[in-house]
Amino acid sequence: MMEYTLTVIDARNVQRYLFGANELKQSLGASELVERATHDWVFESLESIGYIHNAKDQRLEEFNGRAIENGLTAEVLYAGGGNTAFLFKSLPEAKQFASTLTQKVLSEAPGLELAVAHLSFKWDDPDSFKNVWRNMHDYELPRRKESQRISSPFGGLGVTAQCVFTGLPAVGKDDSKLISAEVKAKQNHGANDLRLERLFPQDSYSHPRDLEKLGGDKGRASYIAVVHADGNGIGVRLTDYVNDGKTNREVIERLRKLSKSINERGQEALKAVRKALVDHIQEVEEDGRKKKIGGEVTLRGNDLPFRPVVFGGDDVTFICDGRLGLVLAATFLEKFSEKNLVDGKPAYACAGVAIVHTHYPFARAYQLADELCKAAKKVSRKVSRDDHDDRVGSPSMLNWHYAISGMVGRWAEIHEREYLIQRDGETQDDLTLRPIQVAPVPTTADWQWRSWTQFTKLVKEFQIGDDWKKRRNKLKEARLVLREADAEIKNFTDLHGEFPEVTSLNISVRQVGWYNNRCAYFDAIEAADLCVLLEGGNK
Repeated sequence: MMEYTLTVIDARNVQRYLFGANELKQSLGASELVERATHDWVFESLESIGYIHNAKDQRLEEFNGRAIENGLTAEVLYAGGGNTAFLFKSLPEAKQFASTLTQKVLSEAPGLELAVAHLSFKWDDPDSFKNVWRNMHDYELPRRKESQRISSPFGGLGVTAQCVFTGLPAVGKDDSKLISAEVKAKQNHGANDLRLERLFPQDSYSHPRDLEKLGGDKGRASYIAVVHADGNGIGVRLTDYVNDGKTNREVIERLRKLSKSINERGQEALKAVRKALVDHIQEVEEDGRKKKIGGEVTLRGNDLPFRPVVFGGDDVTFICDGRLGLVLAATFLEKFSEKNLVDGKPAYACAGVAIVHTHYPFARAYQLADELCKAAKKVSRKVSRDDHDDRVGSPSMLNWHYAISGMVGRWAEIHEREYLIQRDGETQDDLTLRPIQVAPVPTTADWQWRSWTQFTKLVKEFQIGDDWKKRRNKLKEARLVLREADAEIKNFTDLHGEFPEVTSLNISVRQVGWYNNRCAYFDAIEAADLCVLLEGGNK
């Protein structure tokens, strides 16, 4: 009876590793190191030991068709999202590979922690692989990640200088700053654009590595948007699809195909984001023939105001000019859900967008974007349950926060402090519509008015509508009066005119601005000065 070993390698505390310092170059380098640890170095380790395997090259995206039951020592099942799965001919060979790879990671990527789990199973049982796969992800891998001994790096001797970023012993300098081995490794890989060159078409436009080049025009306040997107229910989706396999080989092929399909959706969505930028670049003659996106965002040389940081599978993080954060996040979500995955069903995702000053702590901006994304996913799951939705997963939703005041805090605290108010009586009213639904197109009245389509319609009305353009003082006054009771808002609209129409809501919302304890206009008014919407294009 043949017995094989399933091995899964997963990066631990990957968010801390990626965003532990307030320096974009380090995050870019950390992302590259995670990619190498789960792709390039996997291939190199298999080759160095002399294992017969199925991977064609370091990218681990194409395979030669050979399988573990046909004489391979190791079969790569898939690689992506910070983890890699294999089948090995035996447990000792699995452990030898893990030892070789982790030594490479310790040497080349200090500070990056890997969790490694092995489970052996009998191949002759047709249900054995799906059972061991479930046990691996439900119990064994989480147990390994949680029980792994806490790393206690050597703190150095009394004469050791400390890294300004990590507090660990310094091994060198960068612009007179003392840096540790971890920081040095990240910075050494921060300039590597090979993955972007593979992903995007070759043209004259590049992607900056400096936050200062990502946001704002000269002489104006500079803001960047940190966008974090994550797929809805992808883990459950993968398990369900795998469980439909009738044999171990069929289960493996289904696992590989769906993983590849998810990765392709994420890549296509990122390509759509970049294309949206390039398609809206125009030369503005009255402004010295400067190249601008959407007539507003000036290019600095040939640098696009856009930089992917983490991409692989359904987990994506990118940075862009703050004025473009919302439209690019919505573009990503729309493209991600545009086509079905290999299982024949659509995929949805949620995104959080933190719009902050370029000097805002970068690590904190990412944390805020992550919290916003999680809050959107929570609402998305509730919508799916309440509507008894038979679609796979829950709808794509977009959540955001303009942290222009520079105040630091968790999103739940910010939301309660800045947006939950008492107007009439003791009821808590919410100034925001966030999160709003992006895809699929809302079919219920409850979400038609809390949708990306309705939001952009209002933003455009406040930006260029006849009743609002060139009336910034009126907008500022509206933001303040919307915090008041209905009677005071009605006095404002009687004097200055009603608010724009809102889809699926009656006329009263135009007079008082509120519906079901939510303000229909505050988000759009806030975004009117800080959001560039891309329409049409030059191609």
